[in-house]
Parts: sequence; C-alpha cells; structure tokens
Amino acid sequence: MSRLVGISILVVDDESDMRAILRDNFEDEGAKVYEADGGHAALSLVTSAAIDVVVSDHNMAEGDGIGLLKNLRQMDPQTPVFFLYSGCIQLNRKTVIDLGARDLFAKPIDEESLISAIESSVRDRCR
Repeated sequence: MSRLVGISILVVDDESDMRAILRDNFEDEGAKVYEADGGHAALSLVTSAAIDVVVSDHNMAEGDGIGLLKNLRQMDPQTPVFFLYSGCIQLNRKTVIDLGARDLFAKPIDEESLISAIESSVRDRCR
C-alpha cells in the first residue's frame, strides 16, 4: 500500500540510523523524503524544496526541535510538524500542539501510527 504518494517529508534527526529507518518506511509508502541532521540544515532545505510535512526529533545537537518549529511557523504556519522524542522531556503533547506541532511520538516509533497521522494531516490540509 502506498499511502504517502505525492507527499514530500523532511526527516530531521541527529541520529543517522533513525533518519534511515524513517526514510525507508516513508519511501516504502511512496513519499519523497528529504533528510537533515539538525534544525539549521532543516531550515535550509525548507527554503529550497517543497516540503509537505516535517518529522523532527525534539532534542538535537544542532538546533533543537522547538526552535525549528518556531521558525517553521513563521515561514509557513500550515506545514504539519510531528515531534519525536526519547527518554524524559520537559514538554508534553499539549505543549507541543500549543506551539504548533501536530503531535508528539515516543521513540521507538510506532511507524503505523506516525504514517497514519501524516496521511491524515495532509488530507486535512487539502480541505
């Protein structure tokens, strides 16, 4: 099944293994995937490529997810952003949604739930 055909997704994570896992899952569903290892690289990609959805780690060495989200909201308030996290974080789902993210997912990722959320967010944006 190819539920993400025609969707471009930017995966932002400083862990190359996590980017590869997400890239493979999203490409298996038909998405075009871009990758960045931090917030600064992600912002460069967003300005040069047509990105439909951003999936970002919350805590990265180079540019954290919250800073990225705030910048993305200034550039395009409608782009769906999903946060990933591992361990304990100071944020909760309500906080990240209030900041403009669509949802928050714990690592290890339930790929099916994340893909369904992405699919739904793009469908909602097209309405």
